[in-house]
Amino acid sequence: MKKIVYLIIILTLAALYYSCSSDDKKSPVSPDPTILNVFVMDIADSTAIEGANVVLFDAETNQSVARELSDEDGKTSFHTASGTYYVEISAQSYNSSPAPNVTAVPFTVAGSTTTVQNRYLTSSYVDDSGYITGYISPATANFLVIADSGTETYTTVSGPDGFFVIYNLPYATYSFNAYKAGYKHDSTEPASVTLSNNSHHAELTVNVSVYQGSSFSGQIGFRAGALEKVTDMALRERNSNRVIPGLTTLAEQAEGLWIYSFENIPDGDYEIWASFRNDSNVVDPHQVLIEDPERLFVSFPADDGTEKEKIFLVNSILIEGPTNTPEVIIPVSIDTLTPEFSWTIHESYNQRKEWFIEVRDINGDRIWGGFNSDGTVNHDVIGPETLSVVFNFDGRAAEELKDGGIYQWQIWADHGMPGTLGRVDKLLSSSEDLMGLFRVVLPAEGEGDK
Repeated sequence: MKKIVYLIIILTLAALYYSCSSDDKKSPVSPDPTILNVFVMDIADSTAIEGANVVLFDAETNQSVARELSDEDGKTSFHTASGTYYVEISAQSYNSSPAPNVTAVPFTVAGSTTTVQNRYLTSSYVDDSGYITGYISPATANFLVIADSGTETYTTVSGPDGFFVIYNLPYATYSFNAYKAGYKHDSTEPASVTLSNNSHHAELTVNVSVYQGSSFSGQIGFRAGALEKVTDMALRERNSNRVIPGLTTLAEQAEGLWIYSFENIPDGDYEIWASFRNDSNVVDPHQVLIEDPERLFVSFPADDGTEKEKIFLVNSILIEGPTNTPEVIIPVSIDTLTPEFSWTIHESYNQRKEWFIEVRDINGDRIWGGFNSDGTVNHDVIGPETLSVVFNFDGRAAEELKDGGIYQWQIWADHGMPGTLGRVDKLLSSSEDLMGLFRVVLPAEGEGDK
C-alpha cells in the first residue's frame, strides 16, 4: 500500500512539473547552497596538504557533523547549514590543529553563501612514524578514539561515517579504545595494531555495542565571588583530557545542595570538569592544581554510584576586550595588529601579586605569553594594579598577529610571596575558556584616511 501512495505522489509531482514547464511561468529560483570550504596548507610556503583529515563540529553541541580528506589542492568542501562551527585537522608529518588539549576557535557560516576557512599546519616530521585508519562498527559518529602505546596516548574523533585516522604515530604497538556515553568497546582486550619500518600504515575496525554503563553523582560549591547558578559539567578521559562524547550534564540545586549526575558511563578513568560555559564561574585553580588534584578523578566501574568530594568554583576574571560576548562564541573584529587587552579587578583577587596573559592562534599554538609546566612565565611581569597591556609589550612574542588571523587571549591572577614574581605560585582565578576571541581585519589601503 505504501508503495502505491509513494507512486501517486511521484506522478502528481511530475504532472505539476510538466504543467508548469508548459506555461510561460518561471519556476521558483532555488536559494544558493550553503557551502564551507576548508583549505589546509603548509605554513612554511602555503603549499596544499593532501590527505589531511578534516572533521567539522557544531560548536553549540560539540558533535561532528561531517568529515572529509583534503584533495590535491588541500581542499575539503562541506554542504551544511548556517551556524557556528569549528574544525579539527590532522595530517601526516604535521602538527594537528588545534593543538592537543586546546579548545578550538569557532567560526560562523552564513546561509546561502560560500564560507572559506584557511588552516596552516606546521611541519613536524619525525622519522619512524606512521598512521592508523579505521572504522567504528557499527558506523557511529562522535566516538573518542584513543591509541595507547603504553607510554603515550593519541586521540581523534570518529566522523559521521564512523571513519577515523590518527597520524604521526611513532613506530610501536598500540592498543585502542573507543568512548561514548551508552556504548562500550566490544572486546575483552583492546584492539591492537603495530607500526614499523615494514608497515607504516595499519587499518583496524573497533567494534562497539550498546552498554548501560555506570552512574555517578557529586556536588559543587561556590566561593571567592562565584555566583550560585546552574553549571555545566563534563567527564574527560584522564590521559588525554578529552571530553567523552555524551558525558556532559548540569549541576542544579536540590534541597539547598548543588548536585550533578552522570549516566551510561563506559568503563574507564576520568576527570570531572565544571563550567566550560561562559557563566562567570571557573573551577578553583588552586584547589584542583595544588590542594587536592585527586578530587577530580573517578574510575568506573569501581566508583559506580559513589559520591566524590565537593568541587569549588570561583568567580572568573572579567575580560573587557577585545573579546566575543559571553552569549556568542564568534570572534570580534579588530583593526589593529597591536590590540590592547583589558580586564577588570574583582575583590576576590585582592591578594594577587601579578597577572599572567597568553595569546593563541586559531590552531591553539601559543604565540605570546602564558606559562610552562615548571611554572616559568613567558612574558615580563605584569604588576597587580595593571588592568591592560598592549600585545607584545615586552617584544617576546613568537610571532606577530596577522591580518585575517583569528586568535584567543586568556588571563590568570596569581598570589604568592614577594620574590616569586615571574613564576606561578598560587593561581587565584582565570578568564573563561570561551572568551577572548578576536579576528584581525585591517582596513583596506586608504580607508584609514577617510
